[in-house]
Amino acid sequence: MRRSLSILVVVAMIILPATATSAASDVQEGPPINFWAALTGADEVPPLETAGAGVFGASVNDAETELSLMVATFNLEDVFAGHIHCAPVGVNGPVGVTLYGHDPVTQDGRLVQLTVTAPDEGNECGWMDLGDVLAAMRSGDAYVNFHTNASPGGEIRGQVEGFARPDPGSGTFTDDDGNVHEGNIEAIAAPGITQGCNPPDNDEYCPDDDITRGQMAAFLRRTFNLGAVADDFFGDDDNSIFHDDINAIASVGITQGCNPPDNDEFCPDETVTRGEMASFLVRALALTEGAGDDLFTDDNDSVHEADIDALGTSGITLGCNPPTNDEYCPDDPVSRAEMGSFFARLLEFRALTSGTGGPY
Repeated sequence: MRRSLSILVVVAMIILPATATSAASDVQEGPPINFWAALTGADEVPPLETAGAGVFGASVNDAETELSLMVATFNLEDVFAGHIHCAPVGVNGPVGVTLYGHDPVTQDGRLVQLTVTAPDEGNECGWMDLGDVLAAMRSGDAYVNFHTNASPGGEIRGQVEGFARPDPGSGTFTDDDGNVHEGNIEAIAAPGITQGCNPPDNDEYCPDDDITRGQMAAFLRRTFNLGAVADDFFGDDDNSIFHDDINAIASVGITQGCNPPDNDEFCPDETVTRGEMASFLVRALALTEGAGDDLFTDDNDSVHEADIDALGTSGITLGCNPPTNDEYCPDDPVSRAEMGSFFARLLEFRALTSGTGGPY
């Protein structure tokens, strides 16, 4: 995986398309507060054939004065700019908010993480304040576009979708009511990162079930909108329903295998530990800040310690022993409910119901 520059700038237990689609309840309360765009070459106008892919995630605070956002990109070379543009689907529009503008960079992982309080001064969208930006995103008249030297007009693009809180009692799943992670589960269900655990109804999430490595691969592939690849990296996943997901995340270096030093196996049915989960997410996002910090007292003998510290510094994990949260519990399995909170934080999403995600 390319890591030439570090910049501060994520699954259901069934087979589903790699690209996430909206799955939240149609009964919603208030305006959208979370925003998402799956970035592809196919959404460029005209469509562009590229291996590049990415995701935009964001949320607005209650006062609607701050838009917290992130963008992760993969398989792009020499990215020099990224923006929020104003235009409906299938139309090219001017720039309203600059998200990224630097010397060209080649890097898989999180490229942008920032807080927007106003649009670009004098922008051609006519946006005067953050309220105008939010109105465009909520109406479907805004898209995110990232530009490369090879495709200066844009190589990957996605129309922004907004997701509101569901009305009380109308959430996506029936078996997570009252769970501390319910709000974050709802947040990742809205763009289709998870669609349930009991097909075909998919009205249950199975929050207490532990995540397997295969399921983790599917979560990651959907979150980052990774396409299919022809390469077959491992010898033990040919019969797994997650075979394509595993190869997709391996192709960008998110996983390296489970049997070092050969690493020709993935162990798709094994449970993911919290330590392993930290390494998955740190590789996916190319996190480096805080890797040398010692945030937790119980991971000193873990091979994942540096990744755990980087994940803690990023705010994606908070610890496992509230209120102190000086422990990480690296050998504990990761539940589907906990995964909801990890991925919601990764995408800068807010909880969409009362469940706040607690620690973890």
